[in-house]
Amino acid sequence: SESAGLSNLTTTPPPRAVFIQDAALAYNGFAMYTRALVQYTRNGGTVVVGWDFANHVMPPEMEAFFKQWDLPWKAGSYFRTTFHRNQANSAINHVDLCDKYSAESLSLRDVTPEHALYTPSSASHVESRVFPEDFCPVDVKETAVAFARVGKGFFGYSGDVNNEVDSIKAHFAMLGL
Repeated sequence: SESAGLSNLTTTPPPRAVFIQDAALAYNGFAMYTRALVQYTRNGGTVVVGWDFANHVMPPEMEAFFKQWDLPWKAGSYFRTTFHRNQANSAINHVDLCDKYSAESLSLRDVTPEHALYTPSSASHVESRVFPEDFCPVDVKETAVAFARVGKGFFGYSGDVNNEVDSIKAHFAMLGL
């Protein structure tokens, strides 16, 4: 039931983290769940969106979804490139994370550097069997994975649309596993 799902966020102790695997919560029919998750995060919980989220969310809904967490993040570029770990993100344990990996990602723009976890470097380029490397520039200010403090908790995003092994490791790290 709807109330049972929502009450799980307020149990004692509360869940350690919540992983959102699709984009349903970014749409109006699930607003009460999103509001509950925002409150859960502000009270100290961790929410991470990934897996198929980036495959099924439209940019306007994505922006509105992130605004509920007071994050200015917006949809950026979509293509495969090599992303490099950003050591400046101190909100996460970097121990099990690789230094770089290739992923096809719906990246984010307007993410502050300290919230970016994996970003392209100046050497990154479009990796495609269809388009040449110089098909379009790779914006080094965008990020494929972001993790930010929201209130007393954390909110994370992974835009990898193919669920690469190293993206899954980033999910685990953001979830505290």
